[in-house]
Amino acid sequence: MEILNGIAFAFAFGLGVPVPLAYILSIFILFLPIIGIILIYKYFKNK
Repeated sequence: MEILNGIAFAFAFGLGVPVPLAYILSIFILFLPIIGIILIYKYFKNK
């Protein structure tokens, strides 16, 4: 959770984005690798 706060505040101060939007962006960035791994796994499982 601390990492999420750090990323969110980095977005909020660095880009001048509102804090709620910064939280959404940070969650998206944290879950992007997980989604990518799942998609790659499904892709290779179907081959």
